[in-house]
Amino acid sequence: MKQPFSYEVRNPDEFLFHYTSMETFLGYLMPNLTIRFSPMSKVNDPKESRFSPNFWGKSDIKVMRNLSGQLKEFFEDNVKIACFSRDTPSVAFDAGTHMFHGWSKPTMWAHYGSNHSGVCVAFKKQTILDNFKLQFSDSLKCFYGNVNYQEKIAHSPKYRTEKYKLHDSWFDISDLENDFDSTVHSYLDKNFEEMFFRKHGDWSNEREFRLLIASQNKEFEYLDISESIVGICVGLESIESDCIVVQEFCERNNLAFTKTHNGCFR
Repeated sequence: MKQPFSYEVRNPDEFLFHYTSMETFLGYLMPNLTIRFSPMSKVNDPKESRFSPNFWGKSDIKVMRNLSGQLKEFFEDNVKIACFSRDTPSVAFDAGTHMFHGWSKPTMWAHYGSNHSGVCVAFKKQTILDNFKLQFSDSLKCFYGNVNYQEKIAHSPKYRTEKYKLHDSWFDISDLENDFDSTVHSYLDKNFEEMFFRKHGDWSNEREFRLLIASQNKEFEYLDISESIVGICVGLESIESDCIVVQEFCERNNLAFTKTHNGCFR
């Protein structure tokens, strides 16, 4: 298998990379070999972290407020996400183009890797995807894929597309009152791509790949990564004692290990 932290030309879909703090890695990810799914309310894009439902139909204002609260709770807390970065397709993967690699993105290290003192964990993409499906597809509603980036994100239309036919991004109040769960899941099936896999172009340097689950509660869900993890990169600002712990963990588990340096970001 090709090494995840090499500078060689490779299939850009071969590996996925997850940035996190050293504290999270040493305290949770390393001993448990799991990644936690975070609720959408915790993501750093306000377009995604706050859900504002649109309704069609007539009902008591208290009923509408109650439905709105239930919907916000579901889409902000029950829908959970695990995020990864990808390599960038390029024919120029060499020592002069480090930032084409998913593990050597300076802004990712700054934003998600504790300002270069955290870690970037590498995974075999197909393996983590297979494990995700095996672990969750029978019990939870699951979605996965690359994020698509656009310079302008269209707003949901404020009208019916046809007489007696609602636009997919609106909720029919009577449907929610009759069967809330089925209505929400149908809405999710129709709108998941627009809601969770489309972002403003300003985020495009992240080259994000996402795993999403929709559960019935706010409890955390964890993905087993014991078979998919292939390497760990520590940030250039990480302290030596932590680096030693991570390196020894990699040696025990036959994982690739490296540490970033200033040359990675030129």
